[in-house]
Amino acid sequence: MAASSCVLAQVSVPSDQSLEPVEFALENVHYRILVPRRSRLSHIRESGCVRIWGPLSVRSMTFLELCPASSSVQGPFASRATLTNGARVRYTIDHDIGGGSGGTEGELKGRLDVDGTALALTCRDQGELGNNPSWCLQYLGYLKVKKSR
Repeated sequence: MAASSCVLAQVSVPSDQSLEPVEFALENVHYRILVPRRSRLSHIRESGCVRIWGPLSVRSMTFLELCPASSSVQGPFASRATLTNGARVRYTIDHDIGGGSGGTEGELKGRLDVDGTALALTCRDQGELGNNPSWCLQYLGYLKVKKSR
């Protein structure tokens, strides 16, 4: 299977005034990302991952999850892209992984290489009229490794 490749421009990202920084650490590496205001960060202690919930994801499964990379993210990926921050992402999207009262769930799974670190990536979106699990790619363009001082 041939993979598609593209460079993602910053399109349809809200103005910087509606974004706020979120900081977190994975395996002693500190990161900073800009996400929509009122997004929520949660730590998944058993897996060492972080999950950033979209600001309106009260009833729906709209989140971005980042984990330390492992051999489990080495699968064949259908797409690849270079983000606006220079990060490279390889991913596959499934628009129907099940659903519930909020509609059908879609999932993007992949590997993100940013500033010399590799992360496993999962993005989900749920909607009654369809889903867009690639929503997170625009925000991952703001992800940076925080350098030690």
